Amino acid sequence: RLVPAQDWREGGPFRVIVEAGGVVSVRVRWEETVPENFVRRALVQGLLMRQAVARHGVHERLTAPLWLEHACAGWWLTRAEPAQLDALKQSSERHAPPSLKDLLAWQRGANEPAELSEGSVWLLTLLVGENSRAGEWPALLHRLLGGENPEAALAATFPGRFADDAQRELWWMTAWHHLCRARVLPGLEAAESRA
Repeated sequence: RLVPAQDWREGGPFRVIVEAGGVVSVRVRWEETVPENFVRRALVQGLLMRQAVARHGVHERLTAPLWLEHACAGWWLTRAEPAQLDALKQSSERHAPPSLKDLLAWQRGANEPAELSEGSVWLLTLLVGENSRAGEWPALLHRLLGGENPEAALAATFPGRFADDAQRELWWMTAWHHLCRARVLPGLEAAESRA
């Protein structure tokens, strides 16, 4: 639902509501100058909450983690506008990776620094890329949307990748540096483009 800016009474630019029957509503403060990223994030958060309801039913622990919302919105942007992938890489190379602990614990209402937003996209890329036939990524997503502790859920669903917190941080930082520097074409490969 698009709510005219003069009628908007909420604190943020959008709100996702899970109703008792499982219906998920997305309300967005609307005006001509609303940033496209707010609309993208509202839709992503709504989709994540719909997935949470479908997987767990309606209860108070359902959540769409802030890092996952930013990750999906960033993934969407880099696929819709491939040059944004290069921009993301260049921006990410200017700073150190955020700690995995900080990224997973990122809460709504707090600051939204670019380092965490960018790091979210790389974390999603890592987790999807590390997925195997065992289905680690879908299992982690299931746990996250159900409101489980993200660090415990990560350790439980990606076994054998790390032994402790320090190893988990090293796994993340190594992947972050690799993903930021990997040379990939932002669009179609040459053969796909010709076809």
